[in-house]
Amino acid sequence: MLIKDTAEYSDIYRERWIRQNKIDRAMNSRLRAPHNANVNTAQYGKLGGAPKLELSKKAQMVNKLMLKNMTVAEIADIVGTTHQSVSQIRNRYGLPRGV
Repeated sequence: MLIKDTAEYSDIYRERWIRQNKIDRAMNSRLRAPHNANVNTAQYGKLGGAPKLELSKKAQMVNKLMLKNMTVAEIADIVGTTHQSVSQIRNRYGLPRGV
């Protein structure tokens, strides 16, 4: 078969492929698409995604210091906690948040 002939057969291949997929799905339920496969999730992007957590007192302080371009180690010294705790707060609340 030449490359120029593939355009003629592509529709036939597609129809046969779809027909065979229907047969396969009827015989084996595990081949079915997930229940939300046909949902267009792009429409939900405009809604802003999941709501952000309200900042705790410590998270507010960490956020203010991060907005002043301080490092995690410097913030940990000021707040009186470990750098790991500050990193966890940063990740949990999505810091730094703008004003």
